[in-house]
Amino acid sequence: MKLIKRFENFLRVPVEIKYDDFEKILNYLGYYAKKNCGGSHEIFLNENTKIQIVIPRVSGSMIKQRYIKDIIKLLNLREWFEENKETIKGKE
Repeated sequence: MKLIKRFENFLRVPVEIKYDDFEKILNYLGYYAKKNCGGSHEIFLNENTKIQIVIPRVSGSMIKQRYIKDIIKLLNLREWFEENKETIKGKE
């Protein structure tokens, strides 16, 4: 799936999203999973913003809607996407 489609799907706030799609979106935004954090949560860090995102991985390979909403709000993702949509398309 192309990155632009992943962003569009994410911003529709589905009931669940695949962890791989979620991770690709965060990677594009400069977030990377912290190594060896242990436990049932995944921690994503961004060295530029210093914002830390914690996501539970208890249910396996899907991210729940509650966390999707939180990420969209935390990162102001709707506005960011509208401003950067053409850049994302150009990199695919």
